[in-house]
Amino acid sequence: CVLRIGAYTSILRNWLPKIIKEFKVTHPDIELVIYDGDATEICQWIANETIDIGILGAPIPSDMEFIPLIHDCFYAVLPPTSSAGEVMDVHSFEDTVFLIPSFGTDVHVLQLLEDNHVNPQFLSIKTEDTALVKMVAQGLGSTILAELVLTGCTDNVNLVPIDPPAYREIGIGLKSYKKAPHAVKDFISCMEKHAS
Repeated sequence: CVLRIGAYTSILRNWLPKIIKEFKVTHPDIELVIYDGDATEICQWIANETIDIGILGAPIPSDMEFIPLIHDCFYAVLPPTSSAGEVMDVHSFEDTVFLIPSFGTDVHVLQLLEDNHVNPQFLSIKTEDTALVKMVAQGLGSTILAELVLTGCTDNVNLVPIDPPAYREIGIGLKSYKKAPHAVKDFISCMEKHAS
């Protein structure tokens, strides 16, 4: 039996390894195939059955099911020379150089800025998130990233909670839980256990 899973890089790097390890203890005969992608790719892979489940942020297309797992909080990521307080008002990004996060989180971050009528000077750098953090560390601008993205790559930057607080809802996307094989349901149970 093969279980095919798609997820964001940050999830693959920081959350999924311990879940896979635990799952393999109880399901040693199930082969796992892992795909790294952004939200659009993961939804396409679910739709065309390249993967059985996707671990991604809401919202997803209405013809798919979504099982929420965690709230992944957003933080302001600022150069080390910044004089950040305990919380950063999202309006502080107005007219500042703002590095656009990579695919997958940029939709959520752009929506946050739009909802708060904030218009920074966008510097579009479509790269993986750790490279973006390194650019902030060099003073090239600032950004907003989710906690899972930031895990293990926060040297030489200031992280500050944003106000209003914001998060992306991470969960499992699939075509149908009811029709899913037992291996898929068991993996989902394992993920739910780690999310609680």
